[in-house]
Amino acid sequence: MIHSPPKKRDMLSLAEIHSLTPLLNSLFLEWGNYTLDLPYLCIRYQDKCYKIELKKFSKIGHHQYTGNIYLEEQKIGFNDFIKALSEVVRINDKNLFIERVNQSKFCIEEALKLNIHHFNNIEPNFKHTETALFVGHSLHPTPKSRNEFHHNDLVKYSPEHGAQFKVHWFKVHRSIYFQEHSNYFSDLTWTKKLSSFEDEKDYFLIPVHPWQKQRILELLIIKNYLAERLIIDLGEDPRLWTPTSSLRTIYNEDAPYMIKFSLDLKMTNSVRHLLPHELKRGIQIDEVCKDEELKPFFASFPRFKIIQEPLYAGILDENKSPIVQTLVMIRENPFHKEDEVSLLATLTQPHVNDGVPLLKQLINHSGLSSHEWFKAFLQEAIAPILVLQGQYGVLLGAHQQNLILKLNQGRPCGAYFRDCHGTGFDAHKIVSLRKNIHSIDDNNGNVLEQEVSHYLFAYYVIINTVFNTIAAISYQMQIYEEDLLEIFRLFLEEIKEHKDLDPGFVNYLLHAPKLKHKGNFFCTINNINENTAKNPLDIYTEIRNPLKEFYE
Repeated sequence: MIHSPPKKRDMLSLAEIHSLTPLLNSLFLEWGNYTLDLPYLCIRYQDKCYKIELKKFSKIGHHQYTGNIYLEEQKIGFNDFIKALSEVVRINDKNLFIERVNQSKFCIEEALKLNIHHFNNIEPNFKHTETALFVGHSLHPTPKSRNEFHHNDLVKYSPEHGAQFKVHWFKVHRSIYFQEHSNYFSDLTWTKKLSSFEDEKDYFLIPVHPWQKQRILELLIIKNYLAERLIIDLGEDPRLWTPTSSLRTIYNEDAPYMIKFSLDLKMTNSVRHLLPHELKRGIQIDEVCKDEELKPFFASFPRFKIIQEPLYAGILDENKSPIVQTLVMIRENPFHKEDEVSLLATLTQPHVNDGVPLLKQLINHSGLSSHEWFKAFLQEAIAPILVLQGQYGVLLGAHQQNLILKLNQGRPCGAYFRDCHGTGFDAHKIVSLRKNIHSIDDNNGNVLEQEVSHYLFAYYVIINTVFNTIAAISYQMQIYEEDLLEIFRLFLEEIKEHKDLDPGFVNYLLHAPKLKHKGNFFCTINNINENTAKNPLDIYTEIRNPLKEFYE
C-alpha cells in the first residue's frame, strides 16, 4: 500500500478534537437537550447558547466536529467548555469529571506526540493494529482515562506508546494456589511455554504484571506469604511482551498464549479487576464450542473463530477465596506476524491527522466498492454471531474492540471474536446445551431472559459494532449512511428467513422505535463501576432506532 506522508498539526488541538468527539457523541446520544442548527449542535442553558461546530452531521449519532465551540458568537476554549458542560448536565462531582476528561485528553495528546509518523503507516497485522488505537472508545466521555497511571506508567505500559516490558513471576505454594480450566484443556505445563522458570515440588508459577506487582506486594496477606515463603519472588523473565489495546492483556508473537491480568486501574467505566464469575465464562465458552451440538455451526462458518480462554489462576486468601488483584487468565494466540488482520476498533476510529486512514486504504486496496466491502464485513463477521445467538442461544458481546477482521488484500475474509468475559446465554435457547455443559450456571449472571438478552446483544453487536462501522465507512469514503443502513436492513431481512434464527431479535432491531444503549456518559458522571452494577440494565438508556426511523 502507498501511504501519504503526515502533515504537521498542533498536537493539543488534535487531542482536543479527538477528546471532544467521543465525549459529545456519547452525551448527545444519551441526553436530548440540544438542537440542530447546521452547521452547529446547540446547547441552551439558562440564557446562554453553546454552539458546537460540525464537520459532518451523522444521522446515527457519530458526528464529526471541527473543534470550534462558541458561547453565542464568542469562541471559547476546551477547558472553559468542559467546565460549563459540568454545570449544564448537573454533575455532582464536577471536579472528578473535569479531572477524568483532562486526564484522558492528556493520554491522547501524549500518544499523538510520540506517534505522529505511525498514523499513516499502520500495517494490517495483529500487533500493529492493537497498538494503534490512539483515541479509544468512540462513544465515551473519557475514552483514555487512566487515573492511577503516572506519566512514566503511560510510556512503560500503554500499547499506543509502543511499550514492551518483561513479566514478573511468583512461585506459589500449592496450599494457596488455585487454577480452574476447561474440561478440554490439557496443557497443564502452560507456564513453561511463557517463561524460563520451572515449577518445583509443592510450588506453582504465576505471572504478574510489572505495574500490578507493586500493588500486590503492598497487600498485608502477600507480605505474610512472602515472609512464610509460601510465595517466592522470582523476578523478571527476559521475554518481552506487548500490551494489546485493552492494556491488561499482553502479547508475544512467539508465545502460544496471551496473558490477561487484574489491574488496580480504572479505565472507561470499570476498575479492571478480573472477577471469578467473569473468568468462568472462558471455561464455559471453551466447553460449549467443543460440544457436538456446535459442530454444524463451525462447519457452516469455517472462517469465523472464537479465541478461547480455557484457564485462569490466582492466589488464595486465608479463607481460600481468590485474591482478585492476583488473578490471571490465558488466551489462545492464533496470530502470526505475517497474518493480514485488523482490530475493528482501530479501523473505525476517527483518523487523527490529515493522512489516509487505514479503513479507506483497505477498501481502496481491496478492489471492492464501499458497499461491497460492507456486505463482505456483514457476511464474515456479523452473520455467524447472529446465527450463534439465534440457533444456540450463545451471546457473544462482540463490540468493536473484541472483533478482529481477517483480510485478504484488504477484503474481509473471516473474523475472530475475543474476550469471553463478555459472553452469555439466552435462557430459552440453551436447554439442550445445559445437559452437557455443566459449567453453565444461573448464578454466574450471564444466563439471561430473552428480552434482556436482546437489549444487551443489540447494544454490543449492532450499536457498538455495526453502526460504528457504518459511520466510519460513510465518513471516510464520503458516502451516505442511509445507503449502508439499507444494506444492513436488507441483510437482516434476508438472514431472518433462516429457519433457526431468532425472529424476535431481528424484529426488535427492525421495528422497535427505541434501542437500549449503554449510558457511558451517565456512568462517568455518576462514577459508576460498570462491573459491579447489580442490574446491567440500570446503566442503559434509550436511543432512536435508525433502522426504523429511516425506513418506516
